[in-house]
Amino acid sequence: MMEALMEQMRATMPPTEEELRAEAEEQQRLAALDEAERRRREEELRLQAEAQLTARLARQEAAQRAQREADDARRRADEEAQRLAQQELDRQIREEARRQQEARDLAARRQQLAELNATIAPETRANNVLTGAADAAPAPEQDSFLGGDQALASILGAAANAASTANTSRSFGQSAGGGVQGARLTADERLAVLNQLRRCWRVATFSANARDQIVTLRAQIRQNGFVNQATITVVSPNPVPAEYQVAVQRARTALQDLSCQPFALPQAKFNAWRDIEIRFDPAQMVLQ
Repeated sequence: MMEALMEQMRATMPPTEEELRAEAEEQQRLAALDEAERRRREEELRLQAEAQLTARLARQEAAQRAQREADDARRRADEEAQRLAQQELDRQIREEARRQQEARDLAARRQQLAELNATIAPETRANNVLTGAADAAPAPEQDSFLGGDQALASILGAAANAASTANTSRSFGQSAGGGVQGARLTADERLAVLNQLRRCWRVATFSANARDQIVTLRAQIRQNGFVNQATITVVSPNPVPAEYQVAVQRARTALQDLSCQPFALPQAKFNAWRDIEIRFDPAQMVLQ
């Protein structure tokens, strides 16, 4: 009873200064705890928001990087496709230009040969093919691009016989015709012709005996310095063995190639060089 009464009296009594101070300190402590808890929660929310923002930015950056890489890949693929298409177009243009140029060159050479043939008078042509055969018909010249003189074999044989019976000099620089007496080509003039022919002569290299295969051809040169294609004949070997076919054909091609003509020969000595024999020797080419 006394204790209850004492407790009731304390409850009704005003708080002392010490109690008030203790209560105030407790309230401050609780307030400080509440503030610390609030700040902790705010910091957690801030860190969480920053983490979410960082993750979102990383995803956006990754997506943008992937998009850029995809765009770059498409751009490179388009550029490569355009480059290949341009290369193919350029190749087709070059190929077409090459074909057209070859066609023009062939047409120009045919026209040049036709004009050269048309400028030769019938009597001059007959005299060049058959020396001394006044009644012989003019030899129809073959287009050098189509192969040449097979259709004129009998006439060319007659020309060779006529040349040999007329004691035509075998040295290049003297023919059976007239003209300046004793006029012969100099060594420099013969060398100039040889140098022109060497540009068009291809020695066979696939044969073991190619270096030993010597071919001699006879031909007539027009006054304009071009070879009369129809007069090219084989002097030796005659008949032509099978193993000499390539060597003979390449020697004939050298005389038929207009890119190495006309020969730089003096007009004053035309009668000395209108009939020639050329010895195609892989070791040393000789003009006779």
